[in-house]
Amino acid sequence: MKDQIRLQIRGRKNATSTPTSDVLKNKKMADATTAFRPFEEVHFEPTKVEKPVRKSGRIATKKMKQTVLNLKAVGSDETAINTPKRKADNLPKETKKKHKVIHSSDDNTIKERDLQTKEKEDSTNTRIENEEITVKSVESVVDKRIEVKEREVELIEKKVEMKEKQVEAKEKLVEMKEKKVDKDIQEKKVTVEKAKITTKEIVVEKRKANDMIAQEETVVKRLNNAADDLFNAADKSNDAEEETPNYETPVDSLSPPSGLTEEPYTPPVYAEASSAPYKTYLTEADKIRIEEEKLTLTKLRKALDIVITDRMARSKPTLYHQIEPVLRNSTRKSVTISHVCKVMYVAPNLYTIEAKELRDFGGKVTEAFSIQFDKEWQVPLAGKDFQKRSDLLKNGLDNYFNTHKEPDATVPEMKLPRLSLVVDKKDWINQAHLPAGIKALLETHKKISEAEEESKKPKPKPVGTVKDRMAALRARVSDKKKKMMRNILS
Repeated sequence: MKDQIRLQIRGRKNATSTPTSDVLKNKKMADATTAFRPFEEVHFEPTKVEKPVRKSGRIATKKMKQTVLNLKAVGSDETAINTPKRKADNLPKETKKKHKVIHSSDDNTIKERDLQTKEKEDSTNTRIENEEITVKSVESVVDKRIEVKEREVELIEKKVEMKEKQVEAKEKLVEMKEKKVDKDIQEKKVTVEKAKITTKEIVVEKRKANDMIAQEETVVKRLNNAADDLFNAADKSNDAEEETPNYETPVDSLSPPSGLTEEPYTPPVYAEASSAPYKTYLTEADKIRIEEEKLTLTKLRKALDIVITDRMARSKPTLYHQIEPVLRNSTRKSVTISHVCKVMYVAPNLYTIEAKELRDFGGKVTEAFSIQFDKEWQVPLAGKDFQKRSDLLKNGLDNYFNTHKEPDATVPEMKLPRLSLVVDKKDWINQAHLPAGIKALLETHKKISEAEEESKKPKPKPVGTVKDRMAALRARVSDKKKKMMRNILS
């Protein structure tokens, strides 16, 4: 049992645990661990406040002198004047060194009294001087303020005078305007009255002329009807006769129809027409419309120049139907080719338009318009050229609207060049090699259409009296009969 090891186990001391100490430890641990808890449950441990201690007592015992800076007080002049100057209390008083002289007690008392009286006199003198200085400064400030107020009063008086003059001038202008308005109203009244008189006369004359024309038309209709009746009667008589009558014998005069007898005519009564004069002046709406038209044309010119230069740089033709959406986006207006024609009417030296023929794969032909700069302008355009072009358009628009001062004046359109896509029928018939039968048919159709057009034309107005017209009609009927008989005999 030599190899056995001896184990010594030390015992643990018995720790006396009281319930109160355990509870306090648990509370402290809970307080330390919990993050959010009410303020009442927070336990603060008292901490000692250590007072600062100087390292050396020598520095504390020293009497430090306070440095005083001679700075001016910030504030108004009144505070500086009212507050008398005084020395700082912190400064040490100058003490005069007195020679130690041994005197008697009486002499010392007398000298002390003299010194006190002198000090009192000096203090009173200084006070008086300070008061005099403050009074003078106050008087100077008061004088300055009085001068400033006087100047302000003078300026206010001048302003009042200026306002009064302005009011008088305005009143005079108002009076002048009222007088002008009265004159204009009187002139307009006079013109309106004259226009009324003239319009009434014109209306009366028009009525008379219309009545005369209506009478003549009724008479002409009646005469034409009578002539037609006579022609029909003559044709019937020619058909009924078997033997040749004597052509030299006069024909019996027929009695005129009952429609030709004149009856008393009463002209119709019309209501009075309105005597409003025709509009010959520009209103605000007309001026706004003209300015809007000028603005759209100037915007279109600017956008067109940019688009044409861009497409020429890319060696592409500028066809209008391809450019139109770009122009509308840039001008913010519903632009069409008519606006381009207006620009070219006012300033023809800006652009040239040519009609082009576009063909599809199916053989369909469409008409397009290519727009280019005029031959005068060299591409690419410089800044001076753009300015010159804008001036040309502006001057053209101004000249047009200055010459045409009508209220409904608008810039006309230039005539567009067109392709001969539609074939002319007459030219084709003349040039085509057609057979004889078809040509004869076409000629007969042409004669029929011409006869229809002549029948639709109005008949000429009869000239002369009724007797002369009846005699001329008889002569024509007899001539027609003679021709018919000659044809029969031949």
